[in-house]
Amino acid sequence: YHQFPLWNPYICGGTAALGDPEFALFTPSFLLQSIFGVENGTGVALSLGFIITGVGMLFLAKRLGLEPFPALVSTIILLFSSSLMLKATEGHTTIIFAFMWVPWALWAWHRAKPLLCGIFLAFALLQGGIYVLSYTAVTFAVLSLLSQKKIDALKVSLYAFLWMAGLTSFQFIPS
Repeated sequence: YHQFPLWNPYICGGTAALGDPEFALFTPSFLLQSIFGVENGTGVALSLGFIITGVGMLFLAKRLGLEPFPALVSTIILLFSSSLMLKATEGHTTIIFAFMWVPWALWAWHRAKPLLCGIFLAFALLQGGIYVLSYTAVTFAVLSLLSQKKIDALKVSLYAFLWMAGLTSFQFIPS
């Protein structure tokens, strides 16, 4: 009926598609589910999501100056937290797919790379992470206020947000 991609008539009698923050067409999980089927593709996507999250946390821990053992412990705590495990078990995969980019966004923010940070935030939003994105924005604001170079930190946060908004405007603005 010429409704797709703005309206998805196949879910719950009809729901917003492109304007929905959890619209999965632009996600790696959608691609993997298309290739391997829904059940197998979701499992592959979850495994990939946990790997990306873990590697991102290791990079962040190294950037923060942690020794190898504390970096590994913090990564294990993050990956096996009840929040992520519970979401995976219950099938709330969009949260995990969105969250996997948060350590990378924090790593890029700490390196003062607003474009790279904006790209990771865009990945989080496109994975259905409007809520994860709002928590990350609060985190950036608090970190900026705690930073010794408050103005520079706020600039990185603002520019990263602007890059994210520009890269995802086709979905972010309707959301």
